[in-house]
Amino acid sequence: MSDGLGNLKRPNEDELEKKPKGWRNVDKEFDLGVENNSIYWEQFKYSKWGDGLNYKEDMTEAEKKKVKGNINSMRQYKSSIMNFMQHVQKDILTVSKKEIDIYLEAIENEKTRANKQAHIKSILTFVVQKNVMGAMGRASKNALLTIILL
Repeated sequence: MSDGLGNLKRPNEDELEKKPKGWRNVDKEFDLGVENNSIYWEQFKYSKWGDGLNYKEDMTEAEKKKVKGNINSMRQYKSSIMNFMQHVQKDILTVSKKEIDIYLEAIENEKTRANKQAHIKSILTFVVQKNVMGAMGRASKNALLTIILL
């Protein structure tokens, strides 16, 4: 947003809420390369948050706050995981530790990098442990070693 003098200023909350299709109200579209990745994500998401991402009419303020926290958590996981899936463009069960390291090297902030690594490890572990789409039989030794080393 501009103040008319060519200087950029940060929009306030009221201005953001008035924009129905503003940047914070639109989910990014991801090209995950293979269908398996979106199935992994959907099952992971449901397992981790279930119905905890939905507001209901009769919720208390504490319950609404918990849902908001769940939504924020899910968005962080989604960003980490989906951006990684988009980067590798193949079934995440076939990625190597080196491919993950190369992806993470581009992230300068150490805390952000550690969080993204934890999110990637979390979904890989989930997919194998829950045998999503027969993952146990499809995961290579390299993929299993990668999960351990993350």
